[in-house]
Amino acid sequence: MGAIAVAWIRDGVLVDRMPENAVAFALASFERITPERRDEVTIEELVNWAFDQSGVSVREKMRRYNLLGEAPIGNIDLAEARYLELTQAAEPFAYFQSAQRLLAELNSAGARNYITSAVEQPVLDAWRCSEPVQAISGAFHEVLGSRPRFEKGRRHFEHMRNQGASRIYYVADALKEIQEGADCADLGVVPIGFAHTITPERMQAVYGQIGGVVPGDYAVPSLPVSLQVAHLNLPTPGHLAQQLIYAGAETVIQGAPTMLMPVLAVYFKLQGVLPRQ
Repeated sequence: MGAIAVAWIRDGVLVDRMPENAVAFALASFERITPERRDEVTIEELVNWAFDQSGVSVREKMRRYNLLGEAPIGNIDLAEARYLELTQAAEPFAYFQSAQRLLAELNSAGARNYITSAVEQPVLDAWRCSEPVQAISGAFHEVLGSRPRFEKGRRHFEHMRNQGASRIYYVADALKEIQEGADCADLGVVPIGFAHTITPERMQAVYGQIGGVVPGDYAVPSLPVSLQVAHLNLPTPGHLAQQLIYAGAETVIQGAPTMLMPVLAVYFKLQGVLPRQ
């Protein structure tokens, strides 16, 4: 029998970071829409787009948004750079509770932990070397980012398979990622939905923090004082779980944020990946 691999999505599964990413996307994109078109789009619509397109790189999100033709982002290179600036200015990222413990247990049990990400490989390598990541860096067999002809999805799974993995548990929170995993069942991929829900209060708090970050090289447009959270498409826990199952998840991990990793540990014990005692 080959090795067991666990492929993790970084933001939204290991790291509780999706609100920051969505708000940063919305602000960075809004700033680069030409002034005469800016009144055709709202911050909330851009936040919803970021969530809807979860699972692809920020640059790809922006490119896809421009294909809509409604209020295109004028300079994706500058918007992407601004996105990185905003996310770096956010509060230090936090792992989901017990994530570090579960990674260590899987590693001790002989499973190989991978991060699979759409982020460019050099950016991901720099992230792995940063101080906050040192606590978990050693638990990963490899951190896979985007390289030429080597992208998140089938290419990453093939790489894990070529390294000897006979089964790949893919823990993901986005519908597109779950569908992607289900489409790779021939490689031994088992998609596991991670149903972490995001509250309107959390979105409002993140917007209040990131919205005040002003760059020094150009004047930003005036922004709303707060988000109109009623206009955000934030799914309820039950609805999100149903969507993930429909997308192809073999199971869905759900519950209070503090219990998600312990519940996932129980799943791995039932699968024989972790010892039951």
